[in-house]
Amino acid sequence: MSEKMDVLPPHRDYPLLEDPAEVLALIDDNFNRGFNVLNLQRIRTGAGGAVNFRMETATGEEAPKKISGIINAYKTGRVYWKKQQAGNLPPDCVSEDGWHGTGDPGGDCGVCPFAQFGSSVNQDGSRGSGQACKEIRQVLFLIPGQMIPHLLVVPPTSTKAFDQYTLSLLSTKVPYWNAVTAMTLERMQSGTGNPYARIIFRLESKLGDREVFKQYHQRMKQALVPATINASMYQIEQRPSSPAAPAPESPEPPLRDDEIPF
Repeated sequence: MSEKMDVLPPHRDYPLLEDPAEVLALIDDNFNRGFNVLNLQRIRTGAGGAVNFRMETATGEEAPKKISGIINAYKTGRVYWKKQQAGNLPPDCVSEDGWHGTGDPGGDCGVCPFAQFGSSVNQDGSRGSGQACKEIRQVLFLIPGQMIPHLLVVPPTSTKAFDQYTLSLLSTKVPYWNAVTAMTLERMQSGTGNPYARIIFRLESKLGDREVFKQYHQRMKQALVPATINASMYQIEQRPSSPAAPAPESPEPPLRDDEIPF
């Protein structure tokens, strides 16, 4: 027999539970005024294998090692740069749904050569095993004590872990939007020896008031559909260099997945 799932009773961790009608009405009012999820505070993963998140708050940026909250809604996207060193340039091609690209080359992502495994480029210029066109997940993540969620873009190195986690919840009949999820970072190393951090997702508890969180999920899903995947989401962290170093004669190696702090 399967182990019984603990269910959290109604509590004050989330303002949504205090007065659902008022919170949902405030959200609907903001939707009518042009609510844009790209203006939400961000949760980012650090580059180079750092195991601390970077979380924007009203009092400044924090660096927690663990973040707990609710995955309210998510969608798949893709982003591709033609140049190996992207700098702060906008992507050449983006996909808002993970299936259809807009830009250069654009078209059907399923048959695009840059979306195939083995199309990525390693630091030394050799062909890698990953995808040149990076697949991501745009996630709305509600932190305890907050009324609106943070925006987390799951980087390519963690999309598999995210998909496995949400599928595991589905198999136990727990909607991802009705569960408290804990996120931590695990330091990993690529086949070429480069460190990166992978997000680990764990179920902490199942929430009560399922209908309330379902309504909130539906509104967040609606808000996420028109969200644009654009250059504002991809401010690339430049590698530090010595002031005395001569200008490189050839393009810098491509950015690793974890060097794009979404």
